[in-house]
Amino acid sequence: MKIIAETVELLEAAEYYAKALGIANLPGELDICLFSKTEEDKTASGEIDYFSDGEAVIYLAIELEPQEDIFEILAHEMVHLKQYMTGELKPFILDHVIWNGTVMRIYSNPREWGYWNSPWELEAFGRQQGLNYMRQVKNVD
Repeated sequence: MKIIAETVELLEAAEYYAKALGIANLPGELDICLFSKTEEDKTASGEIDYFSDGEAVIYLAIELEPQEDIFEILAHEMVHLKQYMTGELKPFILDHVIWNGTVMRIYSNPREWGYWNSPWELEAFGRQQGLNYMRQVKNVD
């Protein structure tokens, strides 16, 4: 996978996460872009757009503080990238996806219980801290 990022630190982190998630050698291209939540009027700190040709864009909010938070959000979105690239998660129609062969509703609003209970978010939230921690430990050695 080819990865393009706005900073060397984000590129190195994305490369580490891709390797840890087993998707580094899969075909495709990832572009990591920074955005301003206030300028875009968004509440999300991170988002991913995945396209059927294997290309993806991860958007990260520049307002994230402390700086380590941006790497944790990147890890979260990289888990979603893995889900798309391996076919676990597939776009369907409108507000639905296919998760491991089952059509399910997307709850994009974090204020809805379904968002926190969706299996793709459970995996992403469950792995983001561990991936980020292991990246930091690797960088200490």
